[in-house]
Formats: sequence, structure tokens, C-alpha cells
Amino acid sequence: MYDWKDAKKIEDGFQGLKIHSPMDPRPQEPKPQDPPVPHLKLHRNGLGCHFCDHICLKPRSMLQHLRKAHDWRNPRQKMDREKEPQPWKEGVWTQTFLPSTGLHYFEVSHNENRQERATDDANLTRGERFRQELRANLGRREMEMRPTVESIQPSLIRTEISLWQDRTRWIEHLSGCNLIVMARLVDLPEGREIDDVTLESICANLDRLLDGARKAVLDRKINHFDAKQINSFMRYKIFSNPLNVKIQQNTFQRYKLIWKRLICYIVRTYDPSMATHPLYKST
Repeated sequence: MYDWKDAKKIEDGFQGLKIHSPMDPRPQEPKPQDPPVPHLKLHRNGLGCHFCDHICLKPRSMLQHLRKAHDWRNPRQKMDREKEPQPWKEGVWTQTFLPSTGLHYFEVSHNENRQERATDDANLTRGERFRQELRANLGRREMEMRPTVESIQPSLIRTEISLWQDRTRWIEHLSGCNLIVMARLVDLPEGREIDDVTLESICANLDRLLDGARKAVLDRKINHFDAKQINSFMRYKIFSNPLNVKIQQNTFQRYKLIWKRLICYIVRTYDPSMATHPLYKST
């Protein structure tokens, strides 16, 4: 508890300052290598997404983010969940300027000030000091191996490469690239980047185009034979079955999401200087 004199001194330090709403533009947040912000609550058990810079505190919140932002699905079988590594890192030190809302967490450095570290080291037992050194060595080893682990490389195991990947040459196209960086290129626009305005317009027009095409088929404005031709990947060959548009709305949305992500990737990676040797071309 503070007496009124101490409380008055604290109050004077905030005179003339504006109280921001959670809906206001986000303030300049510290970078992951910056030390914790004084007087802000420090969470030492945060979760960090491997695909982007999203930070949260609860696994349920992270799963919601992965499904919505990255279209990630948790393996249904318990055995598969145990084999597949979690797509997030744990033990992230995190803070927020808006503790009451739980929004906009950001990562800060694990490095504390020298006085606290010296006090902690003095109180460590031999076993605790050994575990601390072991964690530090593992952290350095992880940093050394990260470029290799995150780099996309062709696999010598044929079962790891699907026929679709082999035919489309995606592995060859992405070979040597950083998996984390490339995964962000397919994210839907959020208005933060320069190209996001263009991509938002393209995605909105794609929605109108595909919704209109689907409605035209459902309204029988396209006959049965044309639907077979549309369903064919080969221009001069008719497919055996007509285009199926009688699917659930959620399934239709997922199909559209694939095209949106592909368009976002093309727009973000297109380089006019590589016009003679493009990474991809229309077929």
C-alpha cells in the first residue's frame, strides 16, 4: 500500500498522458533481442509460432491461430501427434502493453540484468548450475543447427516425396530456401505490408469470381457436357465426370483458400529481373 504522498508522486508522472484503447494502432514493441520492459509483467512460459511472429500464452490460443492463419490441422491419431513435433516453441519470455485484454504479446530477451543473474548464480546448487549450463549448450547447438534444419532440401526417401510434388517440381523450386520465411509468403494479406492492399483486392475479386461460377453451375446455366470439359486438366480431352460444385460451404472455402495462398505467393515472389528464367510460368 502507498500513502497519499507516494501515490501523488506516481500520479504526477502520468499527468498529460493519453490512455490508449486496445483498438488503437499498436505501439512500437520491443524486438525479441531487447530486454524485458521494466514494470510490465513478465511471462516466462509463452508460446511462439514457428511460421510467424505470433505470441500467446495458452496452447488452445496457439491452435486457434495455427488453424486460422496457417490452415494447420492437428493429427487425429494420438500416435501421429506424438511423432509430429509441435509447430510452436515453448518457454518464450513475453510481455504485453495491454494486460487486461491479453492482446498483442511480444517476445523479449531471456537476458536479465547482471545483479539478478549474479544473485541467482550464487544461490544455484551444483546440479542446478549443471542443468543451466546444459540448457545453454543446447540453445547454442540449436542456433547452429537452425539454418540447416529450416532449409528445404530434397529427400532421398521416395516415400517422403509425393507424385504431385515430383510432377510440379515444388521441391526443386524451393530447394535451399528457408522454410519459415517461405511459409510466410502464402499468408493472407493483413494490411501490414505494401503489397497487402493489392492482394486484398485480388482475393476479394477471386471470391466474387468463384462464387459466381459456382452459382452458374448450380443454376444449370452450364450444361452437363461443358461441366465435364471444365473438369478436365487437358484442353482437348473431356473428363469422365462433370465438375462437382455440390460441396459443403466449408469445403468450398478451403478450396478458395488454396488459390488465394498460391496467388499471394506468386505476387510476393515475382521478380521482373528474372523474366528470362522465371521460377514459375503459366501452363
